[in-house]
Amino acid sequence: MMPTTILLAKLLGPLLAIHAIAVLVNLKKLPKMIKDFEKSTGLMYMTGFFLTLLGLVLVSAHNIWNNVPAGIITVLSWIFLVKGALMMVGGNYLMKFAKKLIVKNEVYILAGVILLGLGVYISYAGYFM
Repeated sequence: MMPTTILLAKLLGPLLAIHAIAVLVNLKKLPKMIKDFEKSTGLMYMTGFFLTLLGLVLVSAHNIWNNVPAGIITVLSWIFLVKGALMMVGGNYLMKFAKKLIVKNEVYILAGVILLGLGVYISYAGYFM
């Protein structure tokens, strides 16, 4: 793997794993957290700004598809970029769409388990491959 892929795997892997664990541990609090976030247009805009910035930096530094860990990091980079831009331009519409997708706690659990698996895999790739 390229040095950039290794570095980003070491950063994004643990971040994803920690985020996934936080989602799974805070299942009861998530609906209120999302409602509070939705009410704060300034926070939504600033979150979108920083996600867009992060996505642009990551895509610029790592638009690499030559192996599975690199591809996962690149996909995540593009997701950060697109989600951030959508939050800045139409955060309310994005939240309405997300609410339609997330109707039960099982969706949060599934998302948490998938993110945990990705985080562990990317961490493993960054530290041990």
